Amino acid sequence: MLYGSLHCAVIIFTALLSVAFLGRTIRAQMWIGIVSVIVGLAVVGVSDIIFNTDKNKDTNGIIAGDLLIIMAQIIVAVQMVYEERVINRFTIHPLEAVGWEGIFGFVLLGLLLIPFFHIDAGAFSELPTHKLDDAIDAFHQLGQNWQILTAT
Repeated sequence: MLYGSLHCAVIIFTALLSVAFLGRTIRAQMWIGIVSVIVGLAVVGVSDIIFNTDKNKDTNGIIAGDLLIIMAQIIVAVQMVYEERVINRFTIHPLEAVGWEGIFGFVLLGLLLIPFFHIDAGAFSELPTHKLDDAIDAFHQLGQNWQILTAT
């Protein structure tokens, strides 16, 4: 639930970045919405620490996790503003841009599986081979899953 709440921070960062890079103006009702989101984020973040019922959880770990989620939302906001800038600059249909983005991501991540299979991650990997990823084993597991096999 916390990620879903902190995910709303993308609204704030997208609005501010669109002012800085797209020349947009934020009207009064938008500022009210942004302040409401900030207050909600503060309530969620503080309640996560105050109402921590599990004494084994590290407060610093919770704060670090919250900050990582916020940083991820900044990256998503940068991507959204950049995509809007590119779509407005070129004559490309937005659905075509999304399609090319999907193809690019599929090819790039597919190619990254090759070095990830050969990089030894040591103690950071939970795989028996201690590699970053094992795509061959993943495909084997997909082929052995009865739920996937019966869904087709």
